[in-house]
Amino acid sequence: MKNLSNAGLRVLIMWFLSKEKLHGYVLIKKINQFFKPQIDHNLMTPIRASKMYPVLKRMEEDGLIISSEGMHNNKKVKEYEITPQGYEVYHTIRLQLKEFIESDMWFEFLLDLLVTE
Repeated sequence: MKNLSNAGLRVLIMWFLSKEKLHGYVLIKKINQFFKPQIDHNLMTPIRASKMYPVLKRMEEDGLIISSEGMHNNKKVKEYEITPQGYEVYHTIRLQLKEFIESDMWFEFLLDLLVTE
């Protein structure tokens, strides 16, 4: 489980971008913070720019996100936002996840993860 799959990374990117416009470096920081316990326990490696930017480029080519020029700390940056098509895909994934979570096996799995002894 050392690396986050591209599919999982794309869903997280859409989730973050459904809330606000962000540039790539901030996305990297947010995703690494999201997975901090797993990274700290060496269960996965941190996301690096060499992984993030090709995924962002592909998502833009697929019409899921768009980029525009922005400013951050007096530097030009490329900001990303989710497109209507991207939001539609993200919404579909959310509905599918809800169905998974409601299944008995997923519920038991999540319960085991959340319950501490």
